[in-house]
Amino acid sequence: MKAAGALLAVLLLAAPQGQPARSQKATTPQGLRLAALMEADSLADPQRLLNYANGGDPAVQGVAIRALGNRRDRSLTRLLLPFLQASDERVRDEAVGAVVQSLKGEPLPGDPELVPAVERLLMSAASPLASWALGHLPYTTAEEVKTAERFLADGGHPPLADGLEALARRNPKLVSFDPETIDRLAAVVKREAPGAWYASLGALLAAHALDADTAKAAVEFTARKPEEDEDAAEVRRLATTALSGGAAPLSAVERSSAITRLLGDPWYTVRYEAVRAYARREAASRGCQPLVDVIRDTSLHVALAALDALGQSCPTDDAITDRLVAESRTPPPIGSWHREAHAFVALAKRAPERAVISMPAFRQHTVWQVRMYAARAAEAMKDVPTLQILAQDSTDNVVEAALGPLRKLDPAAADTPGPKLVPPLADALARVTKENKDTSRDTRLALIDAIRAHAQKGDTTALTALLKDYDGVVATAAAAAIRSLTGEAVRPAPVPKPRPSIGPVTPVHAIVRMKSGGWFGLDLGFDRAPLAAARFVRLAESHYYDGLSFHRVVSNFVIQGGSPGANEYAGDRDYMRDEMGVARNTRGSVGVSTRGANTGDAQLYINLVTNQRLDGDFTIFATVAGARDAMSVVDQIAEGDEILRIEIIR
Repeated sequence: MKAAGALLAVLLLAAPQGQPARSQKATTPQGLRLAALMEADSLADPQRLLNYANGGDPAVQGVAIRALGNRRDRSLTRLLLPFLQASDERVRDEAVGAVVQSLKGEPLPGDPELVPAVERLLMSAASPLASWALGHLPYTTAEEVKTAERFLADGGHPPLADGLEALARRNPKLVSFDPETIDRLAAVVKREAPGAWYASLGALLAAHALDADTAKAAVEFTARKPEEDEDAAEVRRLATTALSGGAAPLSAVERSSAITRLLGDPWYTVRYEAVRAYARREAASRGCQPLVDVIRDTSLHVALAALDALGQSCPTDDAITDRLVAESRTPPPIGSWHREAHAFVALAKRAPERAVISMPAFRQHTVWQVRMYAARAAEAMKDVPTLQILAQDSTDNVVEAALGPLRKLDPAAADTPGPKLVPPLADALARVTKENKDTSRDTRLALIDAIRAHAQKGDTTALTALLKDYDGVVATAAAAAIRSLTGEAVRPAPVPKPRPSIGPVTPVHAIVRMKSGGWFGLDLGFDRAPLAAARFVRLAESHYYDGLSFHRVVSNFVIQGGSPGANEYAGDRDYMRDEMGVARNTRGSVGVSTRGANTGDAQLYINLVTNQRLDGDFTIFATVAGARDAMSVVDQIAEGDEILRIEIIR
């Protein structure tokens, strides 16, 4: 500890000094916390946040420390290090996450020892989360990685598997676990030693260090107590992915037997991976009947996986083709359309000539998602006329699904560059800009790029006003386009617009009611992501989410929803601020979907399984309440299922 203290003193000597006096406007803890949140939301001068970080109230300090970390600026790392040794546990934990986030910034010139120094300080930190942080540091040498590994696998305690898993996954070219580390992780999976089962197996897989005995133990992993069911299923699921990818060193007979058994696992998450493993590893030699058998699985995730797999498995089996023809009946206008649409795409890949007769019914269907799947089928069939029809669809998502393959199959359909296109592009840019939405950024960047490509040299009429746009990214893009068209260097001068009000930050709960009749609760994390939680509450109470859908369902990953356009691009008008920390993407956790730093648009995602690879990269603001029972409702949500309303319980 003395060595760590001396190191900290040296680091602090290099930290920027001098901080302005604290504002006297807010004096109560609640007022100070709200003031700190407002500073965080406005991306204020870091020095102002440091005032709050150095205050005496842990809740206020936590807000400021988290906000400083989310600047992703290594010049702030040294200022955050003292908080690793704060007396309050909440402050220490926030500092752990903030230090990791700050190190995502660009390396500082002349400071190669920063990461090794942080590594040593984390090893002496009192926070139990320091082990997680050690796995997420941006290491550059094998020596740094080995130092972290040996600390995390120290024989004096169970291996800190979450840190080891991240260490191996994030540093594949630098990591090479010691035999002792591998043995200790394997002992956890075999239940010969205490520790985290799932993370230990994940660490072995990430390090390519899974042996046959441990693999067998993992695929047969069962709960000894009812409360262990879900955790045990997660271990089997991860082991099944290893069977599919070849990371489990089992004999062909052992692998085949394990996959067959796992097709009947009580947990759908395991069966889903078993379907994928069978299609990849077994279908060619054993036939596709097991895949046909699970088409009627009680889980839609599993059934759709089987239908998708049959699009390319056992291609010479006419009975399989006949079955897909039967499954490709016209979907009903109301209700689930998923089995029929997936079967139709599979048929289009497998036997395009037999899909032709059904195409008119799919491309003219009243449900736009069915027409979107028709575009995917048309791509597989190389059906240019259908793609041309769907490229004129009234729903943007169908148009997008058709245009990409249409341009590949019919290059003549692509736009021909020319100045005649500039006026309509400029009109569209002006119209979208007038909406004053942060979340129009992607659309406006695409329009700026198109204008640059089509405009005559020197014609910057549509771009000049954007130099003072409210979005600095758009202003910078406009400046670059003007420079390209004129050869003159111009400087963007963005004028940020006022931020929306934060709203109450008192803890509440939410109930998400689906139009299907099911519902699930959410415990909102006002302690770990108050800005995101407050935005969610404000939007829910204004009925923003009513009628919106979960437009993206990725089995054994996430469901995503809350977009007015039912796509990745449309969301609430104002971007949200990142609040990443040490919250994990465990099964049932709820995060903010983003497309870059500080681009949350109120779309949310729910983790269907534990997704460690997302940790530290997304704001987690809620957890599905009563996770084991409530998650059964979430597990049944299908692509396009709509939210009836979200109720806030105070």
